Order: sequence, then C-alpha cells, then structure tokens
Amino acid sequence: MKLILGGGLAGLAAAHRLTTMGEFVTLVERQPRVGGLSQTLRHGPFSFDLGGHRFHTHLPEVQALVEGLLKGKLLRVKRRSQILLNGRYVDYPLRAASALRGVGVKEGVMIGLDYLWHRLYYKLSGATPEGLEEWVVSNFGRRLYNLYFKDYTEKVWGLKADQISRHWISKRIQGINLLDAVRSMWKKVDRRTFLDEFLYPERGIGMIAEALQGEITRRGGAVLTNTGLVSLRHSGRRIESALLIGRDGPLEIRADHYISTIPLDVLLKTLDPPITIEGPSLRYRDLLLVVLFLDKERLTDLTWLYIPDREIPFGRIHEPKNWSPLMAPQGYTHLVVEYFCSRGDQLWASTNDRLVQITWHYLSEMGLSRGVHLLDGVVVRVPHAYPLFERGYEEKLMKVKEKLQAFENLVLAGRTGGFAYLNMDEAIHQGILAAEMVMGGIRDEVRPGHSLLAA
Repeated sequence: MKLILGGGLAGLAAAHRLTTMGEFVTLVERQPRVGGLSQTLRHGPFSFDLGGHRFHTHLPEVQALVEGLLKGKLLRVKRRSQILLNGRYVDYPLRAASALRGVGVKEGVMIGLDYLWHRLYYKLSGATPEGLEEWVVSNFGRRLYNLYFKDYTEKVWGLKADQISRHWISKRIQGINLLDAVRSMWKKVDRRTFLDEFLYPERGIGMIAEALQGEITRRGGAVLTNTGLVSLRHSGRRIESALLIGRDGPLEIRADHYISTIPLDVLLKTLDPPITIEGPSLRYRDLLLVVLFLDKERLTDLTWLYIPDREIPFGRIHEPKNWSPLMAPQGYTHLVVEYFCSRGDQLWASTNDRLVQITWHYLSEMGLSRGVHLLDGVVVRVPHAYPLFERGYEEKLMKVKEKLQAFENLVLAGRTGGFAYLNMDEAIHQGILAAEMVMGGIRDEVRPGHSLLAA
C-alpha cells in the first residue's frame, strides 16, 4: 500500500498514476477539500480560486491528462494584465504605447540606456550576479529594477531584495532580458512569461483537483480529507507507519512507500524519533485573500492587475468573471485581492471586517469603486503558500534533503513538499514522477527521498 501525504496537485497526480498501475493508495489531506493552492471555493452563487491560476504547459503528458479529465470544460482565455505604475495602468506584457504612457518617453530612453550600460558592464567584467537584485539589474538595468521589480518583489516576499536568492527569479523569468521585453511590445516572443492566452476550467481551477479525486476513488483509492499527520514513525532507513488524526479520531497506517507533498517544516516536526538539523529552518510565505462581492456585471476587463506601490498593502487583484463567466451570476462580479504576508504579522492578525474595510478603501483610492456597491466580503488565510527563497536557502535545503534521503521508502514532491516554486503543470508532473519512482520506473540517479527539483 502507498500512502500519500497532502492533497495538492502533486499528491493527487501521484495517487492518480499509482491507481492506474493497479496500486492501492491512501491519500490524506488536512483541509476539508483537496487541491491545495489550486482549489476553488464557493460563496453562495460565486466561485473563486486561491489566487488566479492559469493552466498552460509544454508537457504533452500533463496536457493530455488535464484535457482528458475535463472533457469539453476547458475555456481558452485571452490574457490581459496590467501594472499600476506611478498611478497609471500599464499593459503587461509590455506594449509600446502603454509602456511609454506609463513611464514617459524621456524615462523610456533612460531605461534603455541604463539597460545597455549594465549589460555591457556585466559582460566585460565577467561578474556573476549573486542575489536577486544583482541578477535583475544585470538583465534589465537598475532604473527598471527600481521602477517595478524592487517594490513588487519585496512586497511579495517580505524581504529586502538583496536577501532573496536570484535562483527564484531567474527561473520564473526564464532567461528573459529587456530586449525580449521590448520585442514583445511589437511581436510575440516565445516565452512562457509572455503567453497571451491560457486554458481555464469553466467553473474554476479546482475542477482539476476534483476530477483527479474522482478518478482516484473510482479506481479504489481512498482520499481522506480533514485528516492531519501527527507523526511519522521510522526505524533504520525506513518509515514504518504514519499516525494520523481524522474525523473519527486517531488512525495508524502502515505502507510500503510514502510520498510527501506537505511542507518540509511540518514533515520534519512529525518524525518520530526526532531528527535534528542544525541551523535556521526553511521558511514559507503565506497568503491572505480578501474577496469582495459587487453589484456590477464586470468591474474590469483584466485577468490580473499587479500593484507594486508600497503605499497599497495588497499586491495583486483578479476578477474571476474575466476568466470564466460561470464564476459569478449575471449582473454581479467579485474581486479576489491578494495580500502577501506571514503568519503572526499585523495583516494576518487583523479581523476580517477590518481587512474588508482596508481593501475597499484602497480600491476606492484607485478609482475602482465608482458606481459600485459592496455587497459582502470574505477573508481566506492560506498558510505555506510559497517557499521563501532567502539567500543561502540552497544550503539549508541540502541539509534537509540529506537527512530525508536516508529513508529508502520516502519520496518528496510538489511545491511545498519539495520546496520549489512550481507552476501547476510542473507540480502535476512531479506527482507523476514520484509515483513512477516508487514503482521503480525512474532513472537510477533520482533516489528515494529526492525532492525531484531537477526532474
């Protein structure tokens, strides 16, 4: 029997693949529903995701899986995103006219000259950028870094930019430099960051997780929600059993293999007997959503609106109805406003009513509330939303992996379980690889306990 810890997309994909191989699988999820960050919540006739999650992939196996699960229920959505920059709305990806309106012709020229200077400096000096700040400056120039990247990145991660590892942004931006961004003003550039359309399930991104759960149970697998991990008992090089707490009380499960997609800090705390790892622990960034319900058909025509301004406490907004018309009833819409924060900070500890008031106030300041009545508001707190890539995290992660790789029947996968910033298609792919690993189908150099970061 195979036990999977965590019901996000990686865990669900692993369970799905194992059940197709005829294996008996139990998946446990501490939340009331599966999906992790990729779930869709309901509030009366409204539906919303935990942040906007588009689906796109270059992996044929993942594409085929999702299309097969959601036959005829995937919409093709045009992406239209903007950045609120210096009080002006600028298209993103960059468009020539909008970009020049946003920064002005003179500043646009200065950005270009500054970019050329820094590219030349790094090329001739042979200097290697160390932190995020240096990496962005070497690829975009300091003026553009100060204009957009610095404030938004520090708002998202809650760290000074020079404390953030460059490996995060170099992966997310995937080798793009300012020349690519400028070319994208006039023509398409074949980069994932610049995709101008994506696929989206008609009733929310959570349909993918729900469909995976349905297939797992249909094939005889067990999915236990509202079930948390208390301890993982181990002896020698093997995990022996998992002690769980669910709706009906304690439950102990013995399995021959364990796939963990839960946060690494949670996993480490459950090991019995405990394992000591010296030095500071790996940390995660948390997410707080304020969802506002409005008496208007549409408020914007955007899929995303990014807000780097430090004076505005939230960082991103999306309007679900622009992703699918089925996310809200006719004549009404809603906004999902994302605050990036940490458990225990002032935002996290604020009352729900206060957060709704703050959000509505700033939306009014931005001019988004004219002629609209606020009908209701809900707050959702999401812990462990993103791995926090502080400078030096690689060394910490290596220490953790070395300890966990000692267990020959444990595999790590997923965004939180592998401490990797993955797109949803990559999380699904890692779940598939984890399932194949425990069945002996993965190449020899990827060992049990490996986080699959390089897969």
